[in-house]
Amino acid sequence: MIENSHKTMTDAPLTPSNQYEYYWQQLRHHIEWTDNFGLFYYFCDNSTLIEFLEKRLEQFLIGKSSRLQKINYDPNDDQWLENALDRLLLRKQGWKQTHSPLWINLSQRNTEEAMSDYFKFLQRINERRDQLRKHYHEPVILIFPTRFQQQSRLAAPDLWSIRNFADRIEVTTEITTQQQSGSTSTENHKPTIKNKDYLEQLLTEWERLNPMSTKQVKGIKELDILYHAQRTATELIKYGRLKEAYDIARVAAKIAKEQKNERENSVCLNILGKIAQQQGRWNDAQASYEESLDIRRRLANILGDSPESLRDLSVSLNKVGDIAQQQGRWNDA
Repeated sequence: MIENSHKTMTDAPLTPSNQYEYYWQQLRHHIEWTDNFGLFYYFCDNSTLIEFLEKRLEQFLIGKSSRLQKINYDPNDDQWLENALDRLLLRKQGWKQTHSPLWINLSQRNTEEAMSDYFKFLQRINERRDQLRKHYHEPVILIFPTRFQQQSRLAAPDLWSIRNFADRIEVTTEITTQQQSGSTSTENHKPTIKNKDYLEQLLTEWERLNPMSTKQVKGIKELDILYHAQRTATELIKYGRLKEAYDIARVAAKIAKEQKNERENSVCLNILGKIAQQQGRWNDAQASYEESLDIRRRLANILGDSPESLRDLSVSLNKVGDIAQQQGRWNDA
């Protein structure tokens, strides 16, 4: 876990409200970059900050004709654990239609009994992580008390290994200059040093998982390798490390094809298209996006107009339209 005290010797002090805004811009940045399943851990004891982030996320989703799905801890519910797991894993049709992030706030209580419930909850979803990724093609945000940070890794080591981001957040009297610039601009938000350290962790783990490497550890499921490759390639794109992203995305696409996993192949093609798009290779980007779109149309024909297939189609159509627009082909866009 990468932590940051959010202060340096040269930083200028900012008000708590500005720090709240910084954390919101950070969360929004992660949400906007995640177009598939993503797992985000936050550890926080400040209920006001948590409520602020929840409200801002709700307002943000209203503008996208969506809404935030929520699971909260209820110590008065004797069946809370089973009810929460049913709601999470046996996802109802109404939940699927919103295509929105899932907010799981387990920070309300800090008692030993609550810690035990949180631990059991993570253990259970760790056992069914593949089912979780199957049901959610959106960000899943987990909020815990700060003292649960170490236990969260022990309870769900496999979930922890596939996380997109984890942070311990708090409000202090000072905030870094980099955070100050991030809190005033959503257009030019840059990945923080914290995120860069996270990228290096992803790359270190990739050395262990890469089937093309002599360092690969045997016995790891190919689906886990595929998901990690997709996440690492996406993170590399944020830093402009496009050659590395391309090489890893190609490995992911190869695994998806070998597994005959068409949906994940379409995700890999979108990643390859994004790389080509940022490199100005418009024809290659268009070819990747159109191939992904063809796969998703085929899946929609087979599976019917399910919420997942309709969302995937929408994502691919938008990407094909973006390329046409950037090339000035307005009729095609």
